[in-house]
Amino acid sequence: MRNPLLTILAVLVLLVVAVGPVAAQDEVIIEREVIEPGILLVFEGAPRDAITPEGAHLAEEATDVHLELRANWSRADSVDVPRPAARGGFVPYARPFAKVENQRTGQATFVSLVPHAKVNSGLHYARNVALPGDPAEDAYTVTYTVKPPPAGTVSFHSNWREQIGERLFERQTFRFENVRFNEALVADS
Repeated sequence: MRNPLLTILAVLVLLVVAVGPVAAQDEVIIEREVIEPGILLVFEGAPRDAITPEGAHLAEEATDVHLELRANWSRADSVDVPRPAARGGFVPYARPFAKVENQRTGQATFVSLVPHAKVNSGLHYARNVALPGDPAEDAYTVTYTVKPPPAGTVSFHSNWREQIGERLFERQTFRFENVRFNEALVADS
């Protein structure tokens, strides 16, 4: 009697061999930063994607990279987060912006990042971007500015104001040089 698990494994191995290597695109993690009060920001470039509503986003075929900012309450035990924030949960109401500057040509593009939902990434802020210059060859300086929600957008209870402050978080700016998006670029077939 054959072991069904071994049969399944053999079929999977044959499929991988038959199909051959697949050109996988990966997200490029630019950096991770923790800001007060315990928010983990992950800056990244992901492969382009078709985003809806279509009129509000750059078309997939015109996109080089899907620029992302994940903003979540930190899962790390070493980081204090406000109680009862759900560790790992999405931080809403942020207003992130990015400037992507080609280091060779000086050309730049500016984008506002808006909330997105994706099955394997969850909620995040992002925007499809056409990179200035030659994305496969050039390096970029990427500057993210993350602003708190405008006054009156979020209402704060007295215990938040006393323990955290009058805002969800303070405005932050992060500059990353020599960023290459090669791993996130989709090869044209």
